[in-house]
This record gives sequence, C-alpha cells and structure tokens, in this order.
Amino acid sequence: SCVSFFSFRNVYVIFKIRCAFIYSLSFKACSKGCSVCVLWWGIQRGKMHARFDLYDSLTLQLQNDLLKSHCVDQGPVPGNIPILHECHFQQPQHCYYNTDGEIIIGGITSHNYNSDRCLVDPGSGSSPTLQECPLAKTNELHMHWDFKQDLAIINKATNRCLEIAQGANLYYELIIQQCSGQSWRIEHLVTSF
Repeated sequence: SCVSFFSFRNVYVIFKIRCAFIYSLSFKACSKGCSVCVLWWGIQRGKMHARFDLYDSLTLQLQNDLLKSHCVDQGPVPGNIPILHECHFQQPQHCYYNTDGEIIIGGITSHNYNSDRCLVDPGSGSSPTLQECPLAKTNELHMHWDFKQDLAIINKATNRCLEIAQGANLYYELIIQQCSGQSWRIEHLVTSF
C-alpha cells in the first residue's frame, strides 16, 4: 500500500490506498526504483506547465524527536529564516527531500513563476536559511543534506547538523551546529513501493 494525499485549495486529506500511483488535482506520482517520481502540472496565466522531479520521499511534516509537537515551518513570508512551529499540516510546513539531497520547505512550486526554497547552511553562524533553490545552486551555497528517517540531518559540505535548541526566550528554535545526536522524523511519509 502507499500513502496518498489530494490537494484542493491547500486542504489535504491523507489516507492509505493500495495502488501504484498517487493522484492529485495538481500532480501524479509513481514509483521508480528507490525514488518517488512526481509529474507536476497546472495551468497558470492560460498556459499549461509541467515538471518532473525525483524525491526520496514526500512529506507533510519534519519533526525533531526532542519536540514532536512542533514541525519545521518556512516562517514569515517575506523572510528567509525557517522556524519551529506547532504542527498544523498546512503548506508552510510541507517539507520535501529530493534525490539531490535538497530539503525544500514551504511547498513545491512551478519553476516558471516561483522557485522552491531550499534549506541552506550558511557555513558560519547558527541560523539556517531558506534560499531559492536555483539561486542557491548558482551561488554554490551549502544546500545538500544527508537524511535518513530517525537519524540526524547533516549538511554534506559543512558536516554540521540541523538541530533544535532553546533560545533566550525559552522557545525552541532551529539551529545549525556540530552534531549532538539529535534525530529527525518525516511524518506522513510517501516512499517508493
């Protein structure tokens, strides 16, 4: 069986079905080897647009095992600092990990009019950032991560980890630091079947 979700105006219904395909108003996905291949399509400004991507998994939530009630969230827009926020299953908390090791936060968009926003380790300091994926590639930012379910999220270039820590206001926040053994979990995982 596989997990599927249908999208209608940012409302998602999640359920298990026995199938080889995942259908939505905006995309179709199928299993290919050890990845999930996604054909996204839609009509914007009177033109049909499509794109094809490979993902190791599709998810609606990314949670740290130390604080399971909170999820990674894109944070205020405009802005480029991801945050931890109480889980609410809506688009700002949608996270995707693709076969290139990119973690996309805040939903996947059409390449033609908007760019996906990738999680980036700035290389110094402790705050992760979100950058438009094409711009991050062009500028050779540290945007590729190693992630496996229930393990650390490690930046491939810096070897630093995405983790959480209590800030000065006693709220938990996302940080980038030397790995301390924290683990992450994708909830509502869709993988190849």
